[in-house]
Amino acid sequence: MENSPFEPEPMRDQRQPAPQPKHLDVLVQLNGIMFHRLSGTALVAGVGGTGVCLGGWVHDHDPRMLALAVATFVASGLRFGVVVIGEMRSRQPMSPADAARWQQIYGGATVSYYLAVASAIFYAFHRSQSGVQELLIVGAVSLCAGLNGRMAVPPWVSQSCGVLVLAGLGLGMWRSSDAASRFACLIIVLFAYVHCRVAQSRFDILVQHLRDTRRLQELAECDALTGLANRRFFQRKLVEACDADEACAVFFIDLDHFKEVNDSLGHAAGDTLLRMVAERLRASVRAEDLVARFGGDEFAIMQQNGVTAETATRLAGRINRSIAETFHIDGVPVRIGASVGVRLHARSEGDPVRILNDADEALYRVKREGRGGFAFAT
Repeated sequence: MENSPFEPEPMRDQRQPAPQPKHLDVLVQLNGIMFHRLSGTALVAGVGGTGVCLGGWVHDHDPRMLALAVATFVASGLRFGVVVIGEMRSRQPMSPADAARWQQIYGGATVSYYLAVASAIFYAFHRSQSGVQELLIVGAVSLCAGLNGRMAVPPWVSQSCGVLVLAGLGLGMWRSSDAASRFACLIIVLFAYVHCRVAQSRFDILVQHLRDTRRLQELAECDALTGLANRRFFQRKLVEACDADEACAVFFIDLDHFKEVNDSLGHAAGDTLLRMVAERLRASVRAEDLVARFGGDEFAIMQQNGVTAETATRLAGRINRSIAETFHIDGVPVRIGASVGVRLHARSEGDPVRILNDADEALYRVKREGRGGFAFAT
């Protein structure tokens, strides 16, 4: 039951809601893109990082390099396990909260791995000679480029990992006594700043692209005049319901005497009337029901969840009563009606074309019998 506007406002929870990501609307898509074929990359990176540390230990027999190799191996194994499970999980239906949680898990595992790699770079740089140091510089820059190559990775992950690697390299340079290394350290600081900006920029570009794509899809499946779903979207949802073997009821609605209103008051008034009808149909259904405009003065509704002949009869009656009430267009009272054809779809009757045809036939039976009522398909 809805609250009366004269009732006191209920007490609100004083706790601050948890902050939500600005890209919450595309979070699930980002998660799927991030984990797509990521396991191979994580495996190669883990083997490479561990191999470099082991190579340093074999060359110098330094127990610290062996310890760093073990730490890198453990961190890379943890990261690889998270990636494999996350990749499998991303192929299943997922809520934004689940997607955010998996991004946090992946981010934590990845930062741990890059912390071990950064420690190895720092320790190896100041102990190495020219030639090896250049290889470490190239390797660190390549790691940053690889991080920015995966656009769907959250910026804080790419930024944190890149800064860790570059900090390990820069501190190793700073410990060197020559001025050239210390000057190169300042260049690394500038490169870290650029890396962070690029990480944020490429992520923002992907988020905007996903939003634009979704908006275009919505426009393609939306009726421009009324804001309802269009025929294409309705038919797709009906096919999905049939494929999922879900019970539903389909209502075909045709406005009675709409042409007379259009001819007497003009097309602008007719468009206004269609928008008003759309609002009344929305108000007649539940939130989970689908209302669509098929074109002209034809509408359709798909009722789902707990559908029975009784619930369908009640909805058809509400539609008739709602549309029969007087409309007021620019101060002019307008009365029309609605003819409604209803087709109940039980499970194991998965033929969407026949369902639509049956509802249409029931609608025209009402038209032939005098309009202003409803009938069920036989």
